[in-house]
Amino acid sequence: MAGLIAAVILCGWLVPAIGSAFPGDWFLMKANTALAILLSTASLILTQPKRSDRRLVEGRICAVIVVFLASTALLGHLSGRTFVMETLLAADSGAEMPGRMSIQAISFFALTGLTLVFEGARQRSWSHVVDALTIALVGVILVIIAGYFFGAANLFGQSQYTRLSPLALICMVLLGFAV
Repeated sequence: MAGLIAAVILCGWLVPAIGSAFPGDWFLMKANTALAILLSTASLILTQPKRSDRRLVEGRICAVIVVFLASTALLGHLSGRTFVMETLLAADSGAEMPGRMSIQAISFFALTGLTLVFEGARQRSWSHVVDALTIALVGVILVIIAGYFFGAANLFGQSQYTRLSPLALICMVLLGFAV
């Protein structure tokens, strides 16, 4: 379901005619956020138990790309610059920082990506690392939910256009449960 929501939003970014037909604040889920959700979903599907080694490698590649997207966005926040990766799929001309994910989304995707990279190694010593990353992931999700529940905008975004959309939060909760 998370992948389906992200795919629809990504289509809205890639085909402006589709995006103009969407209601409300759909544009708050940035194109890179939708892409990271799609890649996380693909990684979860590819790294299921009883998978081939090839599928495991493909799933880990998807997870590494998710970590790369999160790292690029974090560098953008730290440096105050917009990197090509943030606007590669679609430019968000209405925002002060085009294509910029919120810090909360960056945290979620970094933790999700790292968890999925190590997920296939559950029987080895990495299982404790995966467990710790999963607990941190749940913590990030709970903080964002608390931000929406109590109206604390700083817990789910940095500005009017750089914040976590409700649709992204739904996708993150679904992915969090899947992880």
